Amino acid sequence: MPSQDEWRKKEEEARSRRLQSKGTDADYWREQEEIARQRKEALSQHDSLLKQKQSHEGQAREAEKIRTVEYERRLAEERRRVEETRKQEEARRKADEKRQEEARRNEERRKEQEEQRRRQEERRQEENRRRQEEQRRRQEEEEERRRR
Repeated sequence: MPSQDEWRKKEEEARSRRLQSKGTDADYWREQEEIARQRKEALSQHDSLLKQKQSHEGQAREAEKIRTVEYERRLAEERRRVEETRKQEEARRKADEKRQEEARRNEERRKEQEEQRRRQEERRQEENRRRQEEQRRRQEEEEERRRR
């Protein structure tokens, strides 16, 4: 849009031409109408550009809102994934601890059963040894009686 200085300059040039040509009032008014028409056209262009700029700014704001919403959505999704991963790892850790504790208890039970079997075997062997000893002693007594 032409500046005010440019308009003044054009008006001065028009006035100067009018005075030089010693034109009629009709020429003067035709020039004034042309100047007014040009001003109106320039203002219309300016308004159009301003509306276009505002429209672009509005579109830019909308685009920024959309980007912000999308960013926040991605951020929330990432947080959800991180939390889900953390929960899965916690569940795996607890399951591992439970398995290890169960394995430890099973090993203790196995050792206790093994110890019980060992003691039973020792008692059985001791009992057998006593019986054999008792049987041997009886046989010796029996042989001793027979000899007498």
